[in-house]
Amino acid sequence: MKLQNARIAIEFLMKTYLSPVETHCNNINYYFLDENNETKDFTDDAWARLHMGRSMIALFSLAFAAVFAAFCTGVTGCWRRSPSNITATAILMLLACKQSVWKKL
Repeated sequence: MKLQNARIAIEFLMKTYLSPVETHCNNINYYFLDENNETKDFTDDAWARLHMGRSMIALFSLAFAAVFAAFCTGVTGCWRRSPSNITATAILMLLACKQSVWKKL
């Protein structure tokens, strides 16, 4: 009973909602445009969490771009049978995999 009351309290405080695939979600404000100067009272830990959240978005975008570039060089390398393009594809795929693993740490 206490566990369920605590769970309900946490969901109320975090303002979670149920997604279409029935998972509990909550929105995070990354303060990209801080027009109301809401970040002026942030502690060092809050700033670290904010910068980590922002950097995860950048890493995801960079990994997606690396996968797209690897796809393009891979198709070109296989079409021309070019060893240098195949090597570039392997390097780009390793870069994309490294970024996806780094995001999960």
